[in-house]
Amino acid sequence: MGVIGYLRVSTESQDLSKQRHVLLEYAHEQRLQIDQFIEVEISTQHSHYGQQLKSLQNSLQKGDVLIVAELSRLGRNMLETLTFINQLNEQGVKIIFVRQPELSTHGLHGHLLLAIYSYFAQAEREFIALRMRQGLAAARAQGKLLGRPKGSRNKGHPLDAYHAQLKTYLQLGLAITTIQIHIQQWLEALSQDGKSNFTLTAYQRGLRHFIHWSEHTYKEDFDPTAVLPRDLERWKTDQAKTHHVAPATINQRLVALSSFLSWCVETSLIAQNPTHRVHALRLEKRKPAGLSDTHLHRLLRAVYKRGHLRDIALIEVLVETGIRVGELLDPQVTDLIDLDKRSAYLIVRHGKYGHYRTVPLIKTVRQALNDYLAQRPDPSPFLWIGQKGSLSHPSSVLRLLDKYCLQARIDKVTPHQLRHTFATRCLHKNPADLRGLAALLGHSDLNTIMVYTEPSLLDLTRRIELLEE
Repeated sequence: MGVIGYLRVSTESQDLSKQRHVLLEYAHEQRLQIDQFIEVEISTQHSHYGQQLKSLQNSLQKGDVLIVAELSRLGRNMLETLTFINQLNEQGVKIIFVRQPELSTHGLHGHLLLAIYSYFAQAEREFIALRMRQGLAAARAQGKLLGRPKGSRNKGHPLDAYHAQLKTYLQLGLAITTIQIHIQQWLEALSQDGKSNFTLTAYQRGLRHFIHWSEHTYKEDFDPTAVLPRDLERWKTDQAKTHHVAPATINQRLVALSSFLSWCVETSLIAQNPTHRVHALRLEKRKPAGLSDTHLHRLLRAVYKRGHLRDIALIEVLVETGIRVGELLDPQVTDLIDLDKRSAYLIVRHGKYGHYRTVPLIKTVRQALNDYLAQRPDPSPFLWIGQKGSLSHPSSVLRLLDKYCLQARIDKVTPHQLRHTFATRCLHKNPADLRGLAALLGHSDLNTIMVYTEPSLLDLTRRIELLEE
């Protein structure tokens, strides 16, 4: 899922920064990360505005969330706006209007609003068609000749001014629509290689970021054949120094771009990959942040105090298995094997890179799962059931954790932090069993888990203090 902020002003005297501030403030309150801003400086009366909307629609994909300051930023009139909203809904895109949340299509009232939008859009279309027919009939009754006079058709073409540029694109065999097709083919190739949906989303988000930056910086359409190493260095510097993006995020985006350009080389779209001459940012070696024992116990006490059996089971699985959030949401009930035995385990059928593995379940997890399944009335094959059906998106787990962190009066916790907490606790109890920890976490490379052996700042402080004794 991508989160896109849409900004539009009508005149040069207006400022996009105010809209950007409104969107960033909303995203901060809702714990959302805006992956990309689309900025448009054009009046709704401009003839090209409809093309801008179409371009915006083509850039969005199923599952994306479009954040807009208010409804008036989208269309020139009611029909165009309502039609655009309905088209995005059919495309699987949700819209959030920050200043008019009651009009947003992502909430509980979204389906009702969409039905109302569809009704008014259809009514407006019928009213316009009726007025058109009445106007034509009145003109004919007055003896007016309708249509363009013979010989008045423009002999030129609106695209004639861009003849040289279009010729260049044709010689390269490149076009905007072609780029979109190539991106889709690249994602399909990654999927066939075993990349998870979460990895595909992250890669696509990283590539989108570079494409948007490139087009905004150079004021021209993205062309992979034109990417230079100096462009990548400038992109990295802009992220780090201007926008203060975390080094890990910059490196992840660079990996995504490198993957796409490598695919372009393999398919003979470009001659060489410019990212091979660009180095990733060096990261400080530090142990991933997990919960302290005190905060972990406070979180679990808050969950058990509420007494919701599904939530207890879900968080116990996260805490005592260390599985990824995608692996948590994927299993079905039949993937729980021998829950009444000490040898019980959970089958992870589609782990990272498509790996299959089994995860042992200790007594507290088995008990929590049995209690949850015993009272669950829903016959669905999916393991985790909510009020609207199965839990299928990580945001559901994030909201659940946020609620219990608030009740436990601790800082917000992510599922990945619970994974780090599990790994740290396991290594503390079994410091020599790195291979066992790698198997539990689903890592095939032991180097990946070496990060958990890095001493924390507190560990280093304690070692120095021992020198004074």
